[in-house]
Amino acid sequence: MAQEVFIFHGSNNRMIEVFTPTRTSVELYDRRGIGNQQAVYGTHDGLWSMFFAVVDRARLRGSIRNGVMYFHNRAGERLAVYNFSINQEQLPEKPWTAGALYFLPRALFKRQMLSEHAFANEWTCPREVRPLARLDVDPEDFPFLDQISGHDDGFLLRNNTLGDTIRAAALAASLEGGRFTVTVPASPEMAQTLTEWIDIQKSLIPTAQLTMAEVGADLWMTIHNLPPAYQQIYGKAYRELLRGSDPRPPAQ
Repeated sequence: MAQEVFIFHGSNNRMIEVFTPTRTSVELYDRRGIGNQQAVYGTHDGLWSMFFAVVDRARLRGSIRNGVMYFHNRAGERLAVYNFSINQEQLPEKPWTAGALYFLPRALFKRQMLSEHAFANEWTCPREVRPLARLDVDPEDFPFLDQISGHDDGFLLRNNTLGDTIRAAALAASLEGGRFTVTVPASPEMAQTLTEWIDIQKSLIPTAQLTMAEVGADLWMTIHNLPPAYQQIYGKAYRELLRGSDPRPPAQ
């Protein structure tokens, strides 16, 4: 970290030979557009990355909250202030695991902008990246393990339940760039499910536009301006329906 020659990436997987810009998670409430790119993500802060190595993502329900901010004391020394949090209901379970901290070539990455005049602490690379080295870590290696806090994820878990209901009822789906459409049977119950889910999505994906329309015996739900990371997530979740189906959304 002190030499500023690496970008770090933490993972539960100790067998990664090449990182690809494929997303399996998304950043919620992202208005800046930097958290949901189709890219390999990393950071210059190895301690922050280590959190992702030791938190067992396969066991987690809901979201994780994390980050680092830098301040200076009166002596001019830089101090890092970290935030690490998981679904509060799972804290007693201690969902920790062994993982790895990967060292990636810094020259391939671009630091993201938090605002017009301030850098974020996330770095991205839009191409495949081969790690230079790997450091295996255990939960006990993470210095803030006993200070990981919890937050209420009831809102997000409700979103997941509604999303599973919609996926189970889906008749067809299409994904064309940033536009995703799903067709479900029309019923008062499904209309209520879609309405509640759309309201939640407007908060979670503030840059997207969502519409619902009744067409014959079906309900059509369309998302416009879907960020690249979400496109990958929806493409995977609906891949069986995306093969051979071409629902055409009604004119708006």
